[in-house]
Amino acid sequence: MRLRDIFLTANANLGKAKLRTFLTIFAVFIGATTLTLTNSVGIGVRQYIDKQLAGAGSEDTLFISKEGNEGPENTLREYDPTREGAAQNVFSKAEVEQVKKIEHIKSIDTSPSVTVEYFEIGEKKYSGNINSYPRGIRVDLASGTPLDEPGAGDVILPNYYIPAFGGSAADIPGKDMIIGVRSALTGDIIRFPVKVSGVSNKNLISGTFTMGTTELLSKMADAQNKGVSNTGVIYGLTAELDSGLTADQLQKVKDDLKALHAKGETFEDQYETVSSVIKGIQLGLNVFGAIALA
Repeated sequence: MRLRDIFLTANANLGKAKLRTFLTIFAVFIGATTLTLTNSVGIGVRQYIDKQLAGAGSEDTLFISKEGNEGPENTLREYDPTREGAAQNVFSKAEVEQVKKIEHIKSIDTSPSVTVEYFEIGEKKYSGNINSYPRGIRVDLASGTPLDEPGAGDVILPNYYIPAFGGSAADIPGKDMIIGVRSALTGDIIRFPVKVSGVSNKNLISGTFTMGTTELLSKMADAQNKGVSNTGVIYGLTAELDSGLTADQLQKVKDDLKALHAKGETFEDQYETVSSVIKGIQLGLNVFGAIALA
């Protein structure tokens, strides 16, 4: 059969089965579009994550926490005095000293940890958490100034607190709020007036928790733990690692931490957690697109 005859026969068949032709073309369109979009979105998200990690600063930072502790909430929730917070495992002073002795850990940030009872903004109170300002890490700010600059305020809030103030992120720096902590000895609420220095953008590194100056956290920790034996308890540590560690050396550090019932995560580990979810969704959509093409 000549090539011309093949085209004529194919064209005749297309005309005889219009519905089949339409469905075939539609399936090819859906499959090709799905594959194109899912792969493009996957590449875009990974580039965004890479940008976040590159902009965060030091690659030699390791976040250390006790096994079994939950991550911070990342939503605005009104304070409920009857709701008890999740129990948190803490580092003892002896364990902190053991962490310091782990090979390839250059230094650790042992800023005191504080359990916040509420953030009081205007006439409303909200649940929340606070960590010390991360050393060696650049915080992506939507507005305001970093806490380590002259004339800065006391805290940097995540952007999900914007509705509590009203307006936009640009309106919040310089405003006042109150942080309440509960005395571990008497149960009384101790109120600390603070000034907002800035608002962080929502991102993978610093967009989920409130950051406070070391001076503020020290005052709140002293007030919270005054008169009790667990003064200076540590819920999490930030370690500075030796530069240029190999994958095996980094894994050895993590294994040593695991022996202390703790876990260590780098920025890359946090990236892999998010990336694995993205890859799973991308794979499922690619399978759908491939079926449509087939």
